[in-house]
Amino acid sequence: MGRAVLLLAALLLARPADARVRKAGAKPKAHKPAVSVSTAAAPAPAPRPALPAPPAPEPGPLPPGAPKGGGWARTDSSLLLYSPSGKMLHEIGLGRWEEEAEGLIVRRTMLGGVSKDGRFAWHWTKIESVQRTRVDTVVASTRAFAYLGTTGYQLWDDKRVDAPAGEAPALQSDSGETVLLRVRREGEWRVSAVDFTGNRLLRAPAGARIVDWRLTSTGRFAYFKWSHFEKPLTATFLNLEQRTQKDVPASELPPGELRLLDDGTVLAEGQPLFKL
Repeated sequence: MGRAVLLLAALLLARPADARVRKAGAKPKAHKPAVSVSTAAAPAPAPRPALPAPPAPEPGPLPPGAPKGGGWARTDSSLLLYSPSGKMLHEIGLGRWEEEAEGLIVRRTMLGGVSKDGRFAWHWTKIESVQRTRVDTVVASTRAFAYLGTTGYQLWDDKRVDAPAGEAPALQSDSGETVLLRVRREGEWRVSAVDFTGNRLLRAPAGARIVDWRLTSTGRFAYFKWSHFEKPLTATFLNLEQRTQKDVPASELPPGELRLLDDGTVLAEGQPLFKL
């Protein structure tokens, strides 16, 4: 009898720890690996600009370029966040880079801008994996757009924001409270107007390309030219305060560049055409 008890105890101790504490009749839990592994070659995901909580401000002289009272400033290579005392709290890089990885060319583009008073900033990252042959082919692409407040926290983000090479994905009013975005989805482009919280003010029709766009310094009015495969070049004028839009075929407008004044007056060759 004693030998049988010792043998039973040895068998119980040899069982895995989870088996010893599992309730009778309970099904074992499926094991979930801590890290998923994929053998498929894919580009690194576009990083989201997530900033840490800024430290307590420290006294010190205000450096050149730092906004009074703290906030964002922009240089050719960085977005810089300053405390009210002038201490730099954070830096986000800007620029364009190209590197080779796993037989592909990886192109990284990081653009950004700040409002005139330094209260708001935007940062956009685009990563493309390109297969280089006679004609470069983009095999993968990721994008991330973030809008940032004075404390450095991300207010909202939008992965649909995009821009053609050499052009900006966003325009800000002087206050930063109104933002004009280029949005691309399934090969079609749109212009979307939002406020600083990310709420949409107005979204224009989809087109194959956006030729030109403007936002007044007050953020009350905007215009852009766009075309579609089945439609001629069109100029769309937006009154963001009243949330209305006016579409005018480009053929009905005088040639040359249009100007949009802060009061909503549209000028062509220095002459007023109409007022929004």
